[in-house]
Amino acid sequence: LVKVGGLWSLVYIGIFAATLAQDYQFGLLWPVIVWAIHQLALLRLWRRRGVALAQEVLVLRQGFIGTDYILVPVRKLQVARYVQSVFMRRHDLASIQLFVASRSIVMPYLPGEVARHVVNTVLWRAESDARSWM
Repeated sequence: LVKVGGLWSLVYIGIFAATLAQDYQFGLLWPVIVWAIHQLALLRLWRRRGVALAQEVLVLRQGFIGTDYILVPVRKLQVARYVQSVFMRRHDLASIQLFVASRSIVMPYLPGEVARHVVNTVLWRAESDARSWM
């Protein structure tokens, strides 16, 4: 979301410059409207995200317009990372990065306790499974 946020900042600056260059009826209200729509879109995206841990499968929910469910067999997991920046640490938030052979999945801005539990449990189950990975 940091990359998208940087892009949106350029959009705001462009709209601000356009409002100064031309005489719009609403003037400087357009950047505020675009910013508010962007914030509502980010809130909707954040609320659509979720993690569920079943016996042998990790279920990830995400999406903006529709809801996508990603099923990851725990025994197929190659890498699980717990990522927390300085700013995320203040609010006890964290991201998890999961890597399987076919893709990588990032679930940002989870509560820290939930992210730690998911990573620890998934790694424990993957390590203790006696079945072959292939």
